[in-house]
Amino acid sequence: MVAKGKDVTRHILGEEGLPKYVHHPEFQYAASSREFLDGVDEQIEAIEQQDRSGEAKLFRAMHYCAFRAWQARGKRVAVTAAAARWIKLRKRIRDRLIMANLGLCYDMTRHTRFTNVDEDDLFSEAQRALCDAVEAFDPWRGYCFSTYACNAIYRGFLRLSKMETRRARFVSFGFDLRLDTGKLDPALSDLDERVYRQRLASLMESNEAGLTDQEQDILTRRFPETSDKKRDTLARIGRDLSVCKERVRQIQMSALAKLHTQLVAEPILS
Repeated sequence: MVAKGKDVTRHILGEEGLPKYVHHPEFQYAASSREFLDGVDEQIEAIEQQDRSGEAKLFRAMHYCAFRAWQARGKRVAVTAAAARWIKLRKRIRDRLIMANLGLCYDMTRHTRFTNVDEDDLFSEAQRALCDAVEAFDPWRGYCFSTYACNAIYRGFLRLSKMETRRARFVSFGFDLRLDTGKLDPALSDLDERVYRQRLASLMESNEAGLTDQEQDILTRRFPETSDKKRDTLARIGRDLSVCKERVRQIQMSALAKLHTQLVAEPILS
């Protein structure tokens, strides 16, 4: 009963608290509510067991809820009580669709080849791209959502990698993946690397670099002394310190810069 084709739907941008959605001509008919929302509560609860057609029906229901929210908007206040109820149902469907497809973010992050970006940043970008893909997906075009979402996540990774490449050109001392994995300059001999490591351990113990307690705690958790101890992620440390992971990265970079300055000042290591 739902028409298919590339030209029957159009994207409506959100404004004034009203969500964006994909408009379909059949939304205008009186029987649309029964067609698009019939059994939607059961489908939301059993979304993990839904096949491709069931998932597409949930997407159509989500867009229909947004359409009804727009129809119920007021002249002075866009989000009326009736519109708020439709927005709430739409959000419930959207959140369940996101959670059901969250595995795509883990898979794409695990198998990505963009090695110049931190894994935490890649996963955050994957989640952002997934949320955008859920809201913009057109279920009337006939293709699978996972294909659409993976393409959106990949484009997000590509954009993030390009931004990191441009940033690295202008930052004299920034985040270095070689330092993050605990490896020093590969050109160093084994003896030189042992000397560097001993001097770093001495700097951390005596705090000659003037690190704050927070900087010492972050470096200790990010670069444990023994290989059998698991490194904490930026996000995990950020939750413990009640700050965002980007703030943890800034503190880590500042602490590494202090250690780098102290090491360069050593005559035997310069």
